[in-house]
Amino acid sequence: MDLPNDATTRCGHRVLNVLFLFAIGVPTTQRLREITAAKNEDQWQDFKSTLLFRLGNVNVVGSLILASTAAFLTTQPGTSMADWSRPLPYLTLIAAVCLAGNGVGCGTFLLLILTDAQAESLRQLSHHPRELTLALTLIALPTILIGTAGIAIAIALLGGADW
Repeated sequence: MDLPNDATTRCGHRVLNVLFLFAIGVPTTQRLREITAAKNEDQWQDFKSTLLFRLGNVNVVGSLILASTAAFLTTQPGTSMADWSRPLPYLTLIAAVCLAGNGVGCGTFLLLILTDAQAESLRQLSHHPRELTLALTLIALPTILIGTAGIAIAIALLGGADW
């Protein structure tokens, strides 16, 4: 079995740092351990409140994207200058609905789970890089899905414009 080289390790650390920032707003596992330390209960509660607030905001944005995209899909274009009923815009709007719906669903599930999250669980998880990466990916998923839905809407509207 080959050992990973330095470039692979650096790339892995960068991906992990990006996941940390997208998922929980903390740059490193060391900072996560500081927040989840037994002596920092107040800091943990503030951190958890911030995380729940952020997820709530992401869910609101995702719901707005879902509603506006559904409105585009169910109405005829008012002018030929912006025709979103063409194949490319229409398919990207459908993709945006799917992405936003999944993002809102994941975000709601995470809100329910993270409400009862304990600092000890996250602290133990921070000692296992693979499991931590999977957990961070799941926590970052609503942000990634809803961000991608926003990009899909932009592509649809630009693709439907009559240049």
